[in-house]
Amino acid sequence: MTLFMSLTNRVSCRKIQMWYVIIKLEVMIINFTEKCNVIFKVLNCSNADIARSCGIDPSLISRFRTGSRQPSVKSLQFNLLCKGIVNYAQLNGLLNKLQQECEMKGLKNPEEEINDYLAENKENHQSSIKNKSPLTDRLFSEKLNVIMNKLNISNIRLARVLNIDSSLISRFRNGLRTPLKNKPMLESMCLYFYKIARQNELDQELYDLIGSNATKFENKDESIKNLVKWFSDEDDQYNAGIMDRFLEKLDNLSVFKIPDLPPLSSIIKPDTLQAQSNEYLGIDGIRQAVIRFLGTVAISQNPVIIKLYSEQSLHWLSDNPAFIQKWTALMYAVLLNKTPIKIIHNINRNLDEMLIGIEKWLPLYMSGLVEGFYRRSHSDPWFSHTLFVAPDTAAIFATHAIGTEDKGVYHYFDTPEQTAYYDKQMNNLLEHAKPLIRVFKKNRINDYLFFTGELSKAPGTLKGLPTFLSFSTIPSDLLERMLKRSNAEKDEINNLLAIHSGCVKQLDRELKNGTVTEYIVFPSDEELFAGKVALNLSNAFSERTVFYTPDEYSEHIKHLIDLLENDYYNIILLPESPYTNIQIAVKEDFGVMVQKTDNPITALWFNHPLLCKAFSEYIYAIGHKNKLSITSKQELIKYLGKYTR
Repeated sequence: MTLFMSLTNRVSCRKIQMWYVIIKLEVMIINFTEKCNVIFKVLNCSNADIARSCGIDPSLISRFRTGSRQPSVKSLQFNLLCKGIVNYAQLNGLLNKLQQECEMKGLKNPEEEINDYLAENKENHQSSIKNKSPLTDRLFSEKLNVIMNKLNISNIRLARVLNIDSSLISRFRNGLRTPLKNKPMLESMCLYFYKIARQNELDQELYDLIGSNATKFENKDESIKNLVKWFSDEDDQYNAGIMDRFLEKLDNLSVFKIPDLPPLSSIIKPDTLQAQSNEYLGIDGIRQAVIRFLGTVAISQNPVIIKLYSEQSLHWLSDNPAFIQKWTALMYAVLLNKTPIKIIHNINRNLDEMLIGIEKWLPLYMSGLVEGFYRRSHSDPWFSHTLFVAPDTAAIFATHAIGTEDKGVYHYFDTPEQTAYYDKQMNNLLEHAKPLIRVFKKNRINDYLFFTGELSKAPGTLKGLPTFLSFSTIPSDLLERMLKRSNAEKDEINNLLAIHSGCVKQLDRELKNGTVTEYIVFPSDEELFAGKVALNLSNAFSERTVFYTPDEYSEHIKHLIDLLENDYYNIILLPESPYTNIQIAVKEDFGVMVQKTDNPITALWFNHPLLCKAFSEYIYAIGHKNKLSITSKQELIKYLGKYTR
């Protein structure tokens, strides 16, 4: 009995100690949140006010103030927050009041004192809950650099082992690209590091790098598993890897090009098109119905719009390579007839699943004839619905209990009355759906300019990742001289100047409604003096190629330096561009414009909240990880000054 009571007391003491630690940690977290809110109360400001002052999204500041997001005291986010608070206080004559309220002693500069005030107890909290190696909280790029340097591995050697281009390794090391946690490439990378460490008797050094919780290197599988986990500890890495994969596919995607496909005569058989049956059974049935549906549209002389919606699994399409070939051939035949397609994606998924769904349609989206919409899954979990309509031509409709689609009945209709009925049903769905993706090519430049104009009217922080200096920042007279030098016709020059004028007005609106941060790669002297630095005409959908002379580039930079006098315009320097043919503009709460800049120029507009947030955080992460860290505008202007000499 005494032994039992002793054990009970020990357990109770441990529980009390555990709860004490938990309560203590919660108090420390609350301290940071409360201190943030004290500062905002003293300054009588909103999240948007500080966001404008420091270039952080208002939504991120909101998460800091509610405690749902805790920045590391060594992170760029934390430093920018402190800097923004001081800037706002100084601009509004509230710095003395802030110093008094926060009991600052004036022994350091204001930014350091705000940093100390917010960081008090926070660093202790972070170190008390983790027992990791000194590098654990570092970025993937920093970890990769340390290990490659430790093992004396070059970019070229690692690239050959992984069968990828060495430029991608460079981007990994610069922090511009991030592999997926579960991607085989990361496992192969860790396997190679393990082998090199074993061969060179550097086991202990590598073991020390990844921390005391790692398994000793005699166990190969466990060691590689721990290396992968150590590389994957970064909180935002998973989404960054997903965005990398999507943008890489878009970057490498060829223009709308017809692949080698079976001839239509081998797919569209007379007996299929003239079938009398209005019911098709099971997997084979829906495939036959779809061939009949698309084949009928492909050979039809009547202009129609195809409208597609389905909640059921698409394995009827993806599981049969022979059918995929037929479906692809029919879809390309339909698009070659200039037949528009509207598809409603049924989205109730995470970012990865959403982007994979879009990826499958990317080649067709690049035609400019496909519009994507989305809706949340309906509240009825018992039935799935499929509805394909080509007005006045054909329709397919089916409703099934979930899980019975493979053996279900698919109804085919081809009379005007029947297709009109289902067209009305589909139109009702479209009215309640939201645009997921819009595609703009040169023939839709006015629509493109309308959407970028709407983007400029919305309040918030615009993040831009242009391929070169942005079109809106070049002086109009310099643009005109460069176009004349390239022998452009008068009408083309006037058209480009008119578009440029609109872009300049959009930038002015952006700076009135929020902040603009552009993430830019500046050229080397070798590139500039070799005449390899191009004028960015992507926003005008121009296929003309014009290269700067050193004097012209200097003139553009001088204008950029003048623009930097605006408190709400900033530039983050990147060591190299993460992609060759991609530029991005994103405002988290409004929309994303992703532009593929190789000819023919194509722009994709997204406004799904999850995609907007993911793109915004992705661009922020690129700026956070870059090596060219310049902490003030004075330093930035000094750096840019080398181009004006």
